[in-house]
Amino acid sequence: VASRPPRGWSVRCPAATARPSHAHAGLAWRGRRALGLTMVAVGAVMASREARKRANKRAAENRDKRWKDLFKRADKGHTGTVTREEVSTLIQEMYGKTPAEPELTFIMKTADTSSSKSSPEDELGEQEFAEAMTAWHCYQEEFVPGSYLNDLFEQCDTDKTGRLNKEQLQRLLYAYTHQEVSEQDAAIVLKQADSLGDCDGGIHRIELKLAIALWFQRYAQKYPCPDAASERPSPTGQDQQGNSKSCSIL
Repeated sequence: VASRPPRGWSVRCPAATARPSHAHAGLAWRGRRALGLTMVAVGAVMASREARKRANKRAAENRDKRWKDLFKRADKGHTGTVTREEVSTLIQEMYGKTPAEPELTFIMKTADTSSSKSSPEDELGEQEFAEAMTAWHCYQEEFVPGSYLNDLFEQCDTDKTGRLNKEQLQRLLYAYTHQEVSEQDAAIVLKQADSLGDCDGGIHRIELKLAIALWFQRYAQKYPCPDAASERPSPTGQDQQGNSKSCSIL
């Protein structure tokens, strides 16, 4: 008969009392370390996002203050609005060049919301002035001498009139998108992009980005099925190798 252990003693399973092996301890340590690194990474991402938000907020505040200061500078008569002549004078002072009449008309028309009765017709309030100056600044960046769009416009403007007729616009759109552009499409885009309303039958340099955007819109309507999506021209003006030709369409 097997002897029984003395009273007060207990028998435990060796497996239950065995200490964890070094391998198990290593795995546990690595798991805790990975979790700690993950939490640090999440914290860094959160901090980065907050920093970007604060930076964007400061940039917006600085931009608004700059527009306010420029508006006061342009508003010579202290009327609360700026006229066409005052906008032209400010642009000349800031950029060292007087805008051409079509250019000035374009930014005035695109920014003027006189239908809201916030400012008289052909005059800009403070917010409208900011939009007009932003449009002018973007225009100057897009068509700086040597830029892709500027050079393309110069090449297609063979008669050097400063505007493109239907045939010239058709050639430009083909060169930009590498897609066939019919005469009908070119005529429709030209008519829609003539925001100046001067009925001169041409697209001025400052209207070109609008014309390109309208062409992409019309192309998308002609090829709505997913299978044609891969054949559509890139709205950022990229060639087949993905090299950017210009900034995104505004």
